[in-house]
Amino acid sequence: MDMVARTKAQGGRLCLAAAVALVAVLSLLTAGSAVAAYSNTADAGTWGANGRVRAIARSGNRVYIGGDFTAVRSPSGSLRTAIRIAALNATTGAVDTGFTASLDGSVYALEVGPDGTVYAGGFFDNVNGTRHPKVVALSPTGAVLSSFNITADLPVRALELHAGELYMGGSFMKIFKGSQGVARSRLAAIKVPAATVDATWQPKVNKHVRALRKSRDSDHMYVGGDFTTVTGGNPQFALASFSLSNGAWESAFDPTVRADPAFCGNGCVMDLATSVDGSRVFAAVGGKSPGNALLAVSSSNGGTLWDLVGDGDFQAVAVQGNWVYAGGHFMSVARDTRRAKFITVRADDSKGAYVDEFRPTVNSSLG
Repeated sequence: MDMVARTKAQGGRLCLAAAVALVAVLSLLTAGSAVAAYSNTADAGTWGANGRVRAIARSGNRVYIGGDFTAVRSPSGSLRTAIRIAALNATTGAVDTGFTASLDGSVYALEVGPDGTVYAGGFFDNVNGTRHPKVVALSPTGAVLSSFNITADLPVRALELHAGELYMGGSFMKIFKGSQGVARSRLAAIKVPAATVDATWQPKVNKHVRALRKSRDSDHMYVGGDFTTVTGGNPQFALASFSLSNGAWESAFDPTVRADPAFCGNGCVMDLATSVDGSRVFAAVGGKSPGNALLAVSSSNGGTLWDLVGDGDFQAVAVQGNWVYAGGHFMSVARDTRRAKFITVRADDSKGAYVDEFRPTVNSSLG
C-alpha cells in the first residue's frame, strides 16, 4: 500500500489517515497534552471514506481530508459523493457540505493558509473539470483559485506552508507558472498569494520526496523520501536538512536511515515530525528490516537517539505535547504484538519508551 503523506495533531484532536474506509479521528476528552486524555475509540459521529485517506489538514473547526476515495460514509453507512477531497466538522466529525471539489487523481498532501486557502498536491491533472496538474489552490468553498496558476510536471507528494511560502516536495522536475516552466529537482518554494516561484530556494535531490517538516525555530526544512544524493551530488540517504532561507544543504545534519533503498517500494522516509522543543526529529521509515522503524534523531547533527523496528512500514508520525504517535503496516514492534498498527511513545525518552494508556485498535493498516 502507498504512504500516508501527512499527519496533523492539532487543537485537541489527533488525526491520522487510515488505509481503507476509516478515518481515525481520535478525540481528546480534556484539554492538555496528557496521553491518558485521549479516547481509544473513534468518535461515534465521525464520518469515514470509501478509500484511502492520504492527507489531513485542519483549519479552525474544519478538517480537510484528501486521498483516493470517491465518497465519504456516514456512521449509518450512507455515502455522499466526495471525489478525493472533503471537509469534516472538527467537533462532530460529520461531513461539512459547505466545501465541495472534485479531482481526477489522488491527493497526497494538504495545507491550509491563514486566509482559508486550501492547497492540495498529488497525482491529479484536472480539478473541478479544469486542467490544473499536480498542485492547486482552492477557496474555503472548494472553488479553484485561478490566481494560483502554479502547476507541476510530475506528482507533488508533500507540502509545508510557512511565512508566505508554500514549500513543495515530490517527483517533479519542472514547476510552471502559467505556461512558463522552471527547472526544480523535486523541491520548490512558491510565494503566496503572489504565486511566483522562489528563485533563491533551489535544493536538489535525486529521487522522490515524500515528507517535509519545518524546524521549530523556522531555520531548517527537513526533507524525507527515497533519495540517495542531494545538492551537488553529495551522498545523503532518505533524510536531509536544507536552509529555509536559501535552500543550502546542511551537511552537519547527517542521520543514518537503516532502510534498504532497494526495498523502498512504498517509500524510505514517509513522514516527519519534530519535538515541541525542537531538539528531535522523528521519521516514519519503511523499506524492509532494518527499516520499518520509528526513528528519532538529534535535530543538531542527525545522530540516532533511538529507533523502534517493526515488521512492516511505519507510514505516519505526529507529535502533540510530549507524545509521539505513529501508524503503519506493522503487526508488532520489537516482536511485541501488542504494538500493532499504532504506537505511542514519549518524545523525550532516551530509549523511546512506549505509552500504553493510548493504544487504539483499528481494523486496517494505517497507510
